[in-house]
Parts: sequence; structure tokens; C-alpha cells
Amino acid sequence: GRPYGDRILKSPVFQYDVFTEDSYLDVAINDGDQITALGAYGDRILEFKNSTVYIINVSKELEFLEDDHQNAGVTFQAAVTSTPFGVVWVNTNGCYLYDGEKITQLQVGKISSSDWTTNVTSLATIGYDPAHQQIIVLWDSSAETNAYVFDAETGAWHKVTDMVNTTVNTTNMVSARGDRLLMGGGATVNDVNFLADRTAAATGFSLKTKVFDFGNPESKKNLLEVAVVYKHGTTSTGLPVIINTWDDGGTKTPTTVGHLSVDDANPDTAQFDTSSTAALKGNKVYQIEIAGTVQEDIEITSISLVYRDLGVH
Repeated sequence: GRPYGDRILKSPVFQYDVFTEDSYLDVAINDGDQITALGAYGDRILEFKNSTVYIINVSKELEFLEDDHQNAGVTFQAAVTSTPFGVVWVNTNGCYLYDGEKITQLQVGKISSSDWTTNVTSLATIGYDPAHQQIIVLWDSSAETNAYVFDAETGAWHKVTDMVNTTVNTTNMVSARGDRLLMGGGATVNDVNFLADRTAAATGFSLKTKVFDFGNPESKKNLLEVAVVYKHGTTSTGLPVIINTWDDGGTKTPTTVGHLSVDDANPDTAQFDTSSTAALKGNKVYQIEIAGTVQEDIEITSISLVYRDLGVH
């Protein structure tokens, strides 16, 4: 009849469903916080509280606290998931991975801290899709259809605005047979949803590269050619390839150099000669943007730029 917010109960060896009052593990007791979730990877237990995560080494007969990380806690178990490469969890500060040796933040350098804290709430949930080796971060399980998706193979993030049809409170995500990622809720509280590939063209697609200064932010460059290798382009209207440039006052100028229009299962290369395009001469930085309606199975393999550095005068 008494709650112990800091206590983990232990079962005897090979008696996984037996718990007694005198077999327990206390870590960082009386810290004004309580356990909100547990995770495990190898011979480590991750004990989550609201503000802190504790890494407990259970490789020997006596367990001991190995490390702790402040501001890396979670509010509930649905914010933690297991993957083949470690335990991953999410909070309003970021998305974390423990790989058995260290903790890293997967979004650092890829999603700005201002965007993350604005979008991801304390009710964010997380799941792992083994079929595509992707981590799904739903921004808010109480009223949100948006999600960030992390690709474990490429290390890249992208945003999906319709991960769930409409949200009326969603449950935690679980991996089921057949490599399906399941989640309850959505349009109604009784729905059961599974993560699936798109079956129709997607509108509102937007891909932007980083802003390239080609190693010298002060020199002016002429952009001579752009080449994109891709599969499954789009409809006959074409998918615009846009080059963004900025003047010294910070004003952005978009220039459409061509379109991706071939819908082919084999790789195609679209090459655009920009050597005579006045707007792409004498700029210090360039950014490539591909945006529009795309086929559901589009793949963009590489984007190449050819330029001439005019030097600093």
C-alpha cells in the first residue's frame, strides 16, 4: 500500500514472474524525482526519471550505478523504444541513443534546437520500424499528426506531416509480427494503425540541402551544372529542381533550373546546364531544393554541383 518511486524490484535467477519485498534495487533515492520508464541493452539497465537517466551495470553479482545524464529523462514509457543498435528515447531536448557505451543525441547538427523544442512536446512517443530501420518520433500523442523520422542507415532526418490520419490520443508504439509497427488511437480511440508504405503520389514534398559555400564563404562562384540521380520521378508536369541563392543583405532568390519527370525503376540522371543563367553567377552560397508532388516510391541517390570559384577580390 506504499509507493516506492525510486525502487526497481528484482526477480530471483530464472524465476522471472516472482517478486518479493526484500529483493530490490535502489538508485539515486530521495532526489525529488521518480522512475517513469525502464530500458535495457546488453548488461545495462536504463532507469529513466523525469529529469535524469541512470545507467546501471548488471553484469556482475552486485549491480552498480555506472553513469547518469541530467536533462535526458522522459515522462512515460512510450517515449522509450528498443532497437538492434541500442535504446532510443525522446524528450523536449532531443532524441537520444544509448549504444552500450555512450549516449548521443541523434538530432544534433541536423534539426535545430529551436525547431525541436517548438515541435516536440513532453507527450511525444517513439517507435522503431524494423522493416525500414527507421525511428518514428510522433510530436504529441494527444493531438498531433506530425512526426520526425530518423533513418538509421543514412543518419538523416525528415518530417512527415500525416504520420497519423487524425489524432484523438494515440497509444505507445509496439513492434508486432511481420515487422509491423502498431499504434492504437488516431481518428477514433478504438483504431489500430500500422506503419505502411504510401500507395499514391505525395503532395507537399520538399527536400532542401544545406547551404553550400564550397569551403570558402567569402569568395564568389559561378554555378555551371547541376546533376541529380534518382528513381521514380513524378508525373509529366515534372518535379522542379530549384537553386536558392542569397545576396549580402540576406534576400533569397529561387531559380528553377529544370524538372525531374522520368518515372523509371532504374536510376536516371537529370543534368542541367546553368553556365548561362545570370542569377547563378557571382554568388557566395548555393542551396538545392526539390519540391512538389512526387511518386510514392521516389529515391534521390545523389545531387552533384559543378562550379567555378572566382576568388576573393
